[in-house]
Amino acid sequence: MGDLPFRRVDELLQDPSAGMIDPSAAIQAVDPGIWHDIAGEIIASHTHVLLEGRDAVVYADSPVWAHSVNQQRLTLLDSMRRKGLVVDTIRVRNQPPEPRRTRPRSERKPSPMSTDAAHTLEQAATTVDHEALRLALLRLARHGSNADD
Repeated sequence: MGDLPFRRVDELLQDPSAGMIDPSAAIQAVDPGIWHDIAGEIIASHTHVLLEGRDAVVYADSPVWAHSVNQQRLTLLDSMRRKGLVVDTIRVRNQPPEPRRTRPRSERKPSPMSTDAAHTLEQAATTVDHEALRLALLRLARHGSNADD
């Protein structure tokens, strides 16, 4: 059992650091400026890199960018080594960026409508035969007349 990578619980309790890896030291981000120099402006703008030990993990915005990085993996590995990074392999992962949050439509305030525009909508509603369209025009006209009050 001595050849197995597992440790006995009593050994871990006596020396908690035995065989353990510090998680905060295991993963670190590559400086975006250095990555820009290594990968170039276009690829660097669609990717970011984390070092996990001696492995570099490149996270790409889309499968297209992941494929592009995969095709240049050996060139990027050589460039990383020339910049002083100790890297054995490069793995590429697809990780789309977080979607940008926008306000829900219900929070948007309608644009103000002039009294003349509201009056024009009321007149148009009297000439329309389609009932649903006529009612929609009248609702809009009421909304517009409230905007000036």
